[in-house]
Amino acid sequence: MKRPSKQRHTALRIYERLCEEYGYTSAYSTIRRYVRLIKTRLGGEKQEVFIPLEFELGSHAKVDWGEAEIILKCKRQNVYLFVMMIITTNLEFPKWNQIFGDEKMTAALLARITHNAHILITNGESYRLKQTLKRRRESNYE
Repeated sequence: MKRPSKQRHTALRIYERLCEEYGYTSAYSTIRRYVRLIKTRLGGEKQEVFIPLEFELGSHAKVDWGEAEIILKCKRQNVYLFVMMIITTNLEFPKWNQIFGDEKMTAALLARITHNAHILITNGESYRLKQTLKRRRESNYE
């Protein structure tokens, strides 16, 4: 593995040569993944470490501030917004107190979310959960 720099090819250089010399048209990320796989098999690169961005259902929320221009009483105005998106949850509304820990805040949040909303209660299999499990199984085989 330890060769002079002129005798080593980076994933980028391999990609460039494949494009120039062989008319390769696939993505650079494909070459990068393959080079990483070969290096790992040869013992030259440590295992990839990352923090997964999949959370246990109902455990996280994304919170941000926003600004929008609206027309109110025929006048343009800037308004500042508090924006919160619950990443994932399959919990029924009565169990949301477990997430937020405060009954009044949970009630206020639910009132705001459900105002003028149509709530459909389904008892079927979760498509999101099914797809997540499928991706995990597939990634274990790569």
